[in-house]
Parts: sequence; C-alpha cells; structure tokens
Amino acid sequence: MDMADAVNIMLYAVDEHGQEGVAAWDIFRSQDSNAIRDFLRKEFPPGRYRYTDPIHSQHFFLTTRLRKKLWDEYRVKSWRIYQRPGEAVFIPAGCAHQVRVNVPIPLFFLNSRIGL
Repeated sequence: MDMADAVNIMLYAVDEHGQEGVAAWDIFRSQDSNAIRDFLRKEFPPGRYRYTDPIHSQHFFLTTRLRKKLWDEYRVKSWRIYQRPGEAVFIPAGCAHQVRVNVPIPLFFLNSRIGL
C-alpha cells in the first residue's frame, strides 16, 4: 500500500519456456484495508509470524482460496488485472495490492468478470 498513486509499466517479461510473461495484480479498495489487516492477523497470527503491519510487511500472498475466504468472511474482494509487456497498471494511493509474475492466463481473460 502506497501513500501516493503509482503506475507500474511492464517493459519485458518471459517465463521459463521463453513465452511472453504476464503479471496478475490484485488491487483492493482503500476503505477495505482494516478488514484486510484483521483477516491477515487471523490467518497469520503475530505470535507465529513476525510483522508490524500485515499489509506493509509484504510477507503474505492471498491465494485464490484466501481471497475467497476474505470475501466470504469480510465481503472484501480484489480487482484482478492481467498485465503484459507494454502495458501499465495504475494503483491508486492507499490501495492494498499484490502481484504475481508469470502466471497462466485463464481463457476468460477478456471477459467482464471481476473479482474472485
């Protein structure tokens, strides 16, 4: 989570097979930050993991299963964006976000489906 808007531009990415790389971004609403913190503290208790702020620590990645659980328990969802080389992703200030690089793209990539 950043205090200022950010733009990430992917210039080049390839996977281990030489195929064009892809990044999958999950961006959350800024007003959901406290719910995300509560969820992360519950899933990753501070007594078992070392961190001050579970979002800023950058130790945790919300998998599909964890994002579904976050939705089920807190009604918080992310917006999934697939980024390819030559594309930019805008991250609004205060929005928690995560990114995974070189992920397989689902066939519904161009579908209007958003979220989980």
